[in-house]
Amino acid sequence: MNFVLLAVFIFVASSAFGDATGDYIDSAMTELNQGNLKVATIDCDKAIEAKPDYADAYGLRGLIKNRMGDTNGALADCNTAIKLKPDGALFYGLRGNLKQTKPDLAGSLADFNKALELDPNNGNNYNCRAVTKEAMGDLNGAMDDYKKALELNPTDAHAHLGRASLKEVMGDLDGSLDDYDKAIRYSKLPSDIVEAYWQRGWVKKLKGDFDGAIADYTTVVDLTPRYVGAYMCRALAKAAKGDLNGAMEDCNEAMELKPNDAVFYMGRGQVKQIKGDLDGALTDLNKSVELKTNLAAAYFNLGLVKQAKGDTSGAQADLKKADEMEKGMLEPIGAKGFLMSGYFTNSDWFYNERN
Repeated sequence: MNFVLLAVFIFVASSAFGDATGDYIDSAMTELNQGNLKVATIDCDKAIEAKPDYADAYGLRGLIKNRMGDTNGALADCNTAIKLKPDGALFYGLRGNLKQTKPDLAGSLADFNKALELDPNNGNNYNCRAVTKEAMGDLNGAMDDYKKALELNPTDAHAHLGRASLKEVMGDLDGSLDDYDKAIRYSKLPSDIVEAYWQRGWVKKLKGDFDGAIADYTTVVDLTPRYVGAYMCRALAKAAKGDLNGAMEDCNEAMELKPNDAVFYMGRGQVKQIKGDLDGALTDLNKSVELKTNLAAAYFNLGLVKQAKGDTSGAQADLKKADEMEKGMLEPIGAKGFLMSGYFTNSDWFYNERN
């Protein structure tokens, strides 16, 4: 499972300086909020030039660099900000998030611990530390952090969203649905609302509520028509319900938006497999492993298709590859059962392929 960073950092523009420094930071914040990251960086540069020991300017520039994909540059700025302002809880929280993505989980945990030591009432840092703890396998510790965040703010949508995902991992699907419901109710950011519907749909599918899952994925598509993974997830739910034509329509829509995605070829190949179009399934599954050679599920289903077509040696070779990649895959399950309850229920593709 991949983890979504939950941090929302708020830098207070320091116009109280009464000079150009505060104006530069005010401008940087405005440009950041408008998505003009390069201009925001230039404003931070000017603030630092005017006041080289201005920790907030380094922290803000670090945040902007992270948004631009420059993790190392962001870390360097955070380190400088902490050196200049050792009691800056905000900077430890930001650096904890940056280390989380590298990943340096031990370093991330240490920074969040320090941030919460300095500011024990920052619910956002409890949320972020929970993400790190979950990644380290400390599921109970992560749950405790979400609980603390919600004690501080019962309507914290990020905490409900994170705890819902964790409950799913821990097998509490009803509890997960309850938290996703609350995340949808309390979310103010459109991206959080979409995320909650998206993941709630997945949990509903796991519970066998295919109509509910389809409804949630449809909401995601309505809100963000280019949210590619929602089409494929809806296709899986439709296939599970027996609506194979609808599943094919969604597969084709996803692949029109993202034409060369190995996982989408695999998904469409599996739907064709269930429909009995073995030649079409073979074409899609071969394309899938051509695009991405380490997809065990694709090899597994290739083996099943080749077996159904009478290619015994080819089937054995592909099934062996699948088993070598993911031990225990060669269970006595058919293609339909595999599509509905196998690799897709816990694969990283669910988290990676959503945009």
